[in-house]
Amino acid sequence: MRTITTLIFLTIIHELCYAQDANSKWETNLTYSFGIPSGAFGAVDPTTSVSYVSPNVPQLSGFDKKGHAAALNGSAIDIRVNYLLSKNFIASLGMSASSHSVNVNPLNNYLYQAFSGNGTGYFNAVQWSYRNFSIAPGVSYQIQSGKWFFRVTQLIGLAVMEYPGYYMDFYFNGAVSSVVKHEGNKPNSTSWWISSNLSINKWISQRVFVGVNAGYSIANFPYEITLRLVPGGNPTPTRYDEVPWRTIGVGLVAGYRF
Repeated sequence: MRTITTLIFLTIIHELCYAQDANSKWETNLTYSFGIPSGAFGAVDPTTSVSYVSPNVPQLSGFDKKGHAAALNGSAIDIRVNYLLSKNFIASLGMSASSHSVNVNPLNNYLYQAFSGNGTGYFNAVQWSYRNFSIAPGVSYQIQSGKWFFRVTQLIGLAVMEYPGYYMDFYFNGAVSSVVKHEGNKPNSTSWWISSNLSINKWISQRVFVGVNAGYSIANFPYEITLRLVPGGNPTPTRYDEVPWRTIGVGLVAGYRF
C-alpha cells in the first residue's frame, strides 16, 4: 500500500511539474560574447585623425575618433529576461556590458616618426578603454523544431559609455617632460542603442537551454575634450568628437525557463 501511495504521489508531482513547464512564459538567459569592432569603430588612420595647431607649427591639438576609433577586439556580457507572448513571439528586456581596449600602437608610431626627427622630442598617447552599459527592450520571433529553436531578436534602447578620454606624454631626452591632458569634467556619454541578434538554441532539459548567438550593435557616443599642455600651456579649443560604436558579437547562450 505504501508503495502504491508513493507511486501515486510521484506521478502527481511529475504531472504538476510538467504542466508548470508547459504553461511557463518567463525565461532568462545569459550570453557571453566575443566582440569584433566593425567599420569606423575598429579603423586606424593616424594621418587623418591627428590634427595640429596650424600647418606650420608642429604642436598637436588632439586627434579624432569619429572615423577611426581604433578599437580592439573585446567582450560583452548580456542578461535578458523574456516573456512568451505566443508560440512564435517573445517580448524581451536586455541589459549588457561591453568593453574594448584601444589600439594605440599605430598612432604612437606615427607620432614618433612625425616629431622625433626635429630634435624636440615626441608624443606618446595613452587612451582609455571603451566601456558601455546598455538597457533595451525588444521583440523576438522564434521557430521551433523539436528540441531546437531559432530566434531573431531586435532590441532598441539606451546606452551609457564611460568618458573616452586620452592623454599624451611628451618625451624629451628619453624622459617625460610634460603631459597633454584633458582639462575639465569627464562625463559619461549617452546614445541610442540598436542591437540585432540571431540565436540557435537547444533544450537540454524541460527548463534549461543552451545555444550560440551572433549579433550586431550600433551606437554613436558624442563627447568633447579640451587639451592643455602641463605645465605651462594654454588650453586648445574644445574638440567635439564621437565614438562610432559598431560591433559584431559571437557568443554562447545559457537560458532557464521558470
